[in-house]
Amino acid sequence: MGGYLIMNNKGFLSIIFSIAILIFLLSYAGTAIAGSAGPFASGHGNLIIDGERRTFSFHARELKNSRVIGSLVLKNRSLGIRAKAKIDCLFIENGNQATMSGVITQVKGTDPSFIDDEVLFRVEDNGEGFRNTTDRITLVLVEEDTPPDPDECTKDIDLELENILGGNIQVNP
Repeated sequence: MGGYLIMNNKGFLSIIFSIAILIFLLSYAGTAIAGSAGPFASGHGNLIIDGERRTFSFHARELKNSRVIGSLVLKNRSLGIRAKAKIDCLFIENGNQATMSGVITQVKGTDPSFIDDEVLFRVEDNGEGFRNTTDRITLVLVEEDTPPDPDECTKDIDLELENILGGNIQVNP
C-alpha cells in the first residue's frame, strides 16, 4: 500500500505542478497581449532627395493608457547628420496613414543644434506585394526653436508624401 500512496502523491504533485505552470503561462500571455494592445506604425526605407539618399527607421505604439512610445532614426546624407528622436504622438487616419511627432534627442554629424527640436512626419501603408502601390513617407519636418507640443501630430499638416525605395511601412489602427 505504501508504494501505491507514493505513486499517487507523485501523480498528484505532477498534476498540481502542471496546473500551476499552465496558469502562469496563461496569465503571462494575457499580460503580453494586453500590454501590446493599441494602434501602431513602423517602417524603414529610403528616399532620394536632390540626388542624395535619406534613410529612415521608425516605430510608434499607443499603449492602453493612451501614452505613445516610439523612436525615429533619420540619416540625412546631404546635411551629413544622423538624428534620433523620441516619438510621443501618433495619429492614425484613413486606416493606412499615420502622422507622428516627437523631439530630437541625439544628433551625430556636422550640426548638433537640432537637439530638442520637434519633428513631424506622415507615412502611408499601401499594402504588401508587387501588385500594391508603393508605401510613402513625407520629408521629416524639423521645427527649430519650437516648444514641444505632445499633440502636434493630430493637427492638419500639408506635407507631400513621397514613394519610398527599398523598404516597408506598416500602419495598424
